[in-house]
Amino acid sequence: MKKTILIVDDEKNVYESVKILLELNGNYQVNWAANIEQTNKTLKENMANLVLLDISLEEDSGKDGFHLLAELKNKYPDLPIIVLTGHGCENMVRRAFKMGCSDYFSKPLH
Repeated sequence: MKKTILIVDDEKNVYESVKILLELNGNYQVNWAANIEQTNKTLKENMANLVLLDISLEEDSGKDGFHLLAELKNKYPDLPIIVLTGHGCENMVRRAFKMGCSDYFSKPLH
C-alpha cells in the first residue's frame, strides 16, 4: 500500500520537483495543496501519512505556514510534519520545532 505525502507549497514547481524525487525513490502517492483551504480539503478527503509544509506559505487572510502548522498539530497531533524553508533562518526553524514539526529541509531540495 502506498504511503501518502501531502506537499503544501504555493509554488507549483516545488511540488513538481519533490513529487518526481519521491515517486522515483519510493512507493508514495504525492498530493499537493497550494493554500490552507486546499490543505484542509485534501486531508479531509485523503488523510496523509506525512505533510511537507512550506513555512513561508502566505495567505491573503494574513495567515501563514506557522498558522497552518498550529492548526494541523491541533487537529492531527500524530501527523508528522516536515517544514520546508527557503530562508533557513534559525529562529524560524526553532519556532517550528517548538510548534511540533518533526524535521525541516531547506529549499531547494536535492
